[in-house]
Formats: sequence, C-alpha cells, structure tokens
Amino acid sequence: MLVLLTLQSLVLAGWVVVTLGLLSGMGWRAVADRRVVPDMAPRPPYLRDPGTRVRRIVWCVLTAALAVLAAITTVTLASA
Repeated sequence: MLVLLTLQSLVLAGWVVVTLGLLSGMGWRAVADRRVVPDMAPRPPYLRDPGTRVRRIVWCVLTAALAVLAAITTVTLASA
C-alpha cells in the first residue's frame, strides 16, 4: 500500500509540474505576442510548437496514470 501511495504521489507531482509548465508557457506566449517586432518572423501557435506537443502528450499519459492509480487506491482501500 505504501508503494502504491508513493507512486501515486510521484505521478501527481509530475502532473502538477507539467501542468504548470503548459499554463505558464501559454501565458508567456500571450504576453510575448503582444509586443510586435517588425523584423521578427512569425512564430507558430503555441499549441503547435513541438516542445508543447511533447508536454501535452506527457500530460495526457500522466493524467491517465493518475486516474488508474486513483482507481486502484480506491479499490484497495475499500477492500481493506
């Protein structure tokens, strides 16, 4: 049980870090897009950026893992 809760805590911590990274990236991109520099090449939208794509995939995997671990923990605690 302790191993399960430890694993769930680690997945939750990773999920929080990735979520904050995605949200802060969107915020910084929104602030940066307000400043228009004439000779600057246009950037692709934030959600189409390859780095953001990897973060979104990691976020989806961590969300699924968190849901599975929460279900396992619930069943384990209910049967105890």
